[in-house]
Amino acid sequence: MLGRGCIGQVEKIAKSIKDKMGHLMTLAAEGDDLAAHEMFSIPALGIGWLDYLARKRPDLFLPIAAGKTSWPMMWGAHREIVQHNKAFAEYLTLGSDVGINFSQVGKPFSLKVAANQVAMHLLRLAQALRRAPIEDWDVYEWGLLGRVGRFSGPPSNYSVAHDPKQLRDLEGWGQHKGKRLPPLSRATVSEWKPAMRELFWLVYGENFEEHPHLQKLKRAVMGHAKDYCGKQSPGVVREAMLRKALQAVHSIAPLD
Repeated sequence: MLGRGCIGQVEKIAKSIKDKMGHLMTLAAEGDDLAAHEMFSIPALGIGWLDYLARKRPDLFLPIAAGKTSWPMMWGAHREIVQHNKAFAEYLTLGSDVGINFSQVGKPFSLKVAANQVAMHLLRLAQALRRAPIEDWDVYEWGLLGRVGRFSGPPSNYSVAHDPKQLRDLEGWGQHKGKRLPPLSRATVSEWKPAMRELFWLVYGENFEEHPHLQKLKRAVMGHAKDYCGKQSPGVVREAMLRKALQAVHSIAPLD
């Protein structure tokens, strides 16, 4: 077990590196060619060390990879490098613990489908909320809040300035209803759907058919979102969007 002094030292070193990388990024954006070269060479060096450590200390790095949907790797121009990266991702068991079916078994889901994109975000958010209160999240989990913000009216009224009440409601969902859910799979998805319906409303609000992050999903259902009289209304569109997103939860859930 690491002492707080060691943890503090690691955090201090990491913050210093990130701050300096941010400075380099600013210089490169202003046209500094040396800064641009360093923006490549520093991550490349880090990835080399990361590859070495992941093989030397799988006990430390495989649990990290299992909880992530992506991993830093060097893309090679030769196809054998691409195959090497694919094999390395399988060695890492990348994404195996995020509750989404990234395996090669069965029919793969498409990232281009709007409902799948929405379901992926909601599931990743759900897993983060189930894991810990927001104040204890890591930087990748905090990134999920970029799509969670105040919204009312037209897209120009959307802001990522977070509503404290909304965040409290999300935490309450995760630490109570979310924690009671079983691990997600095709066999348990029926238990997840009512909770995911509630989470959808908590994230996107009442008039979510106008939410800027749901416009692709809205367009996908507009052709058939009609009531039994053949009429279209905001309520009918909302129900069609929500139904499509919940169907996508089943599509991307891990196999039994």
